[in-house]
Amino acid sequence: MPWLILFILVGLPLIELYLLIEIGSVIGAAQTILLSLVTAALGITLVRRQGLGILARLQREARTADRLGVSLVHGFFLAFAGLLLLVPGFMTDTLGALLLIPPVRLWMGRGLVTGLARSGGRSHTVIIIDGEVYESSTGPKSEPAEGETEILPPRRRP
Repeated sequence: MPWLILFILVGLPLIELYLLIEIGSVIGAAQTILLSLVTAALGITLVRRQGLGILARLQREARTADRLGVSLVHGFFLAFAGLLLLVPGFMTDTLGALLLIPPVRLWMGRGLVTGLARSGGRSHTVIIIDGEVYESSTGPKSEPAEGETEILPPRRRP
């Protein structure tokens, strides 16, 4: 994790600076700045247009409880795309533009959910203090004795 933070704070700006210098040496400084501003404005316009559609869909699905997770994934990655498009540079603009494509957002969402499920299953411990535990197949479980703490191993989903 520290390496990721170091890359984001130091490596990403250095890569962006390198790309800006290289592209500027080919097409000129003024055109590079103009291109960076145009991609940011175009990206923000697309994010706003898609974001309003997703917001309306989220509200509709929240009322009907229909596929809310998919819309949340789209909304999360669309907001992240907007952030990437605001940062000046061609690499972040490219990544932001890729996140404007709905299948790419779904693919990234599946990867994120899978990664979170894997990491959450290993380091997750359930601790119940003065409570009752009900298993769906066995009914009520006996209560712990006075002052006793019950520690259960992590549950694995099939």
